[in-house]
Amino acid sequence: MKMVDVLERMEESIHQASTGAPDEFARRLGISTRTLYNYLHFLRDRGAPIEYSRVRETYYYKYPGKMMIKFEPE
Repeated sequence: MKMVDVLERMEESIHQASTGAPDEFARRLGISTRTLYNYLHFLRDRGAPIEYSRVRETYYYKYPGKMMIKFEPE
């Protein structure tokens, strides 16, 4: 699966706050837990306000919004 495809699936799950714990989330995405953490770091570095709730066991956005991965021609 391509990185962009995984990032889009991650964004959808985070947007819905339905990721599950990190190991489960990585398994559902078909990537390693280490790769999941790398992708989360990548998204956070680009401004995504991603947080994790230990009580609900899910990643979520700290405030409303949506990450968009796209190309716009000049």
